[in-house]
Amino acid sequence: MNIQKTLLKAIELHQNNNLNEAEKLYKAILAKKPNQPDANYNLGFLAMQTNRPDVALPLFTKALRANPKNPQIQQALAAAKKAAGGQGGLHQQLEALVNRQQYEEALKLAKEAIDKSPDDAYAWHASGTISCLMHDPLGALPYLQKALALQPDDAEAHNALGNAMKDLGRLDEAEASYREAIRIKDYADPYENLFDLLEQSNQMDKLEAALRGVQQRIPGHPTIPIWQAYVLAGKKENSEAYALLKRVKTSALEDSVKVKYHKLLADVAHRLEHYDEAFASYQASNRSIMQLKENSPCDKTRFTRQIDTLLNYFTSARIASWQECSSHRGITPVFVIGFPRSGTTLLDTILRSHSQVTVVEEKPMVDKVVHAFVEKSIDLMRMDDRQCEQLRNIYYQELDKHISPDDRQHIIVDKMPLNIIYTGIIRKIFPTAKFILVLRHPCDSVLSCFMQTFAMNDAMANFSTLEDSASLYNKVMQLWDRYQNVLDMNVFTIKYEDIIDDNERTLKPLLSFLDIPWDDALTNYQETALKRGNINTPSYNQVIQPLYKSAHGRWKSYQRQMSRCLPVLSPWCDYFDYEKE
Repeated sequence: MNIQKTLLKAIELHQNNNLNEAEKLYKAILAKKPNQPDANYNLGFLAMQTNRPDVALPLFTKALRANPKNPQIQQALAAAKKAAGGQGGLHQQLEALVNRQQYEEALKLAKEAIDKSPDDAYAWHASGTISCLMHDPLGALPYLQKALALQPDDAEAHNALGNAMKDLGRLDEAEASYREAIRIKDYADPYENLFDLLEQSNQMDKLEAALRGVQQRIPGHPTIPIWQAYVLAGKKENSEAYALLKRVKTSALEDSVKVKYHKLLADVAHRLEHYDEAFASYQASNRSIMQLKENSPCDKTRFTRQIDTLLNYFTSARIASWQECSSHRGITPVFVIGFPRSGTTLLDTILRSHSQVTVVEEKPMVDKVVHAFVEKSIDLMRMDDRQCEQLRNIYYQELDKHISPDDRQHIIVDKMPLNIIYTGIIRKIFPTAKFILVLRHPCDSVLSCFMQTFAMNDAMANFSTLEDSASLYNKVMQLWDRYQNVLDMNVFTIKYEDIIDDNERTLKPLLSFLDIPWDDALTNYQETALKRGNINTPSYNQVIQPLYKSAHGRWKSYQRQMSRCLPVLSPWCDYFDYEKE
């Protein structure tokens, strides 16, 4: 076949409206030369003429890959995307599923689209984005990398790849992806993500430089003053940051940006000792985050009902029929548990400074086990060795995603504070497990949860008000007290305040509990934190600082607001030996 002659014939048929014959010739050309740009473009155009935008999309994508700067092809691709969405095509279907948080169905649909049209860059891009929404950034990488191989100038795909890299802790690659997205297209998302990455990894000089660049490229963007205020606050120029934030017109901000604005204003007002204004701004931040559409499915009562179920299940009468699982030869992790904002991240960072310790920070190993436990309707009290081994293997499969083979020679520390509610299940599956319970003054812990911006889920939805935060603390500690009373557990209790007051004296008994020697690196934990780059909790900007006492007794600055919670928290102050005045 002479490609050029066949192409000219196909174009002639196409111009004469002989679409069926033209289509046959275009397809014949592509069967011989799949990347022929004119055949791809013209066949895509024909598909649009016959109301098949989903067919046109991969054809225009391939044509654009050959001519990435061609505005005609770019416009055609955009029109195809819009038409596909408008007629209930792949784009609209995926958007609807994602809005309903039906991620598994959305990913299945996107993968089916890939099977039908392997060169559809959008389907690859969508599969990667949905994988990230499913908290699987590692699984997202091949999809996003393929999307960019098909369409290298897709700024949105570069931005999505940056998000996946950031979630994986590959911060240099995440930064490069965000900057490439910005190079291709001036729009807010990659700037916001880049600024967020630089601020969270404490690269304030880079953040300041990036801000100078964005002022030139998208002047007047409403979020610029907020990020400038982050820089000022990072330099402890709180009065200047406060003045800048007070000039921001919040009506111009997107809902997700309002969360950041109110949180930063609250933090700055707190440092300036404007406590009433700070509290009101924390309330505004929490209201804003709960109003985000993506958080609407979160149900705080679903989590508290789960605690009630466990509390009712773990009774002395049931434990009397407890059938112990046999010991095993595999890894038995050490579980760091506690109420959120009790110092678990500080302890995590200190422990990971030890040469014989590997800390796995807030990964879903136990969640996977609990999900399987519920799905299989396993009777915990009568669980046999075979079922125990199955659940342990589920834990190990997830654990292997987050550690290297060399890490297996270390003590593995699984740090997830709210795994405290699953202590009974963990104890059943790992009979010899050690638990480190991290405590902080109940009032400080509850207030700090209220003051933080968490990634939203059923559990975190309980922190939107001070009263709900205190109520959750009460429920969690009631369950912990039950576990302590009915189970034989190996527990070491450590207080955040003791770590602050005397680091070495507090840590040495803990190391004895773990059967490891003192390591001088433990006193240089800030260096460990800086090497980590990104810390996956709201404590990231604190653990890189020297041990400080300013958070100790912080609740007293909000005594008027905290008075509503004291009747709930006072018994726990007594229980854990904390002052109430």
